[in-house]
Amino acid sequence: MTLRFVPNAPDDPERLRDGAADLAVGIYGDLPPEMRSRQLLTDRFVCVVRQGHPRVGKRLSLEQYVALEHVQVAPRGKPGGYIDDALADRGLARRVARAVPFFLAALRLTAETDYVLTISERIARALGPSLGLRALEPPIPLAPYALKLVWHPRFDGDPAHQWVREAMIRAART
Repeated sequence: MTLRFVPNAPDDPERLRDGAADLAVGIYGDLPPEMRSRQLLTDRFVCVVRQGHPRVGKRLSLEQYVALEHVQVAPRGKPGGYIDDALADRGLARRVARAVPFFLAALRLTAETDYVLTISERIARALGPSLGLRALEPPIPLAPYALKLVWHPRFDGDPAHQWVREAMIRAART
């Protein structure tokens, strides 16, 4: 078996359908009806800033949040998203100073600057402390999200594909 990891793209379902990809992992809304999916985990968002951030104390106010410059993880390369929509519902906007496709790059940028990053709590807790980051509650209510494993039904009975899916499900449980 050969594994090759590529970034998510807006056309993930099409790539699964035409065989350009065998599995996709991500946060997906509506999927084409023929696609199979399995929830891997549910997570929530937290904000991270570097230790000693000059403008953020023990709590992050909404005013601070919109005044600070942000790092955004944009795996599909598209600006905006759930956080921006939640702010827009309140008539607010954030300034995204850097948009990057990878979580580790976003964490490193945040650790070396006065940016704020809104990110998965699991990732923040696992990697943040070693980078000198501290997690804070977001200043607005943000709904939890589900990370899903998605595949085309032609792989339902494929033993190697089943094995990879089950291994990923087991890994997500831990």
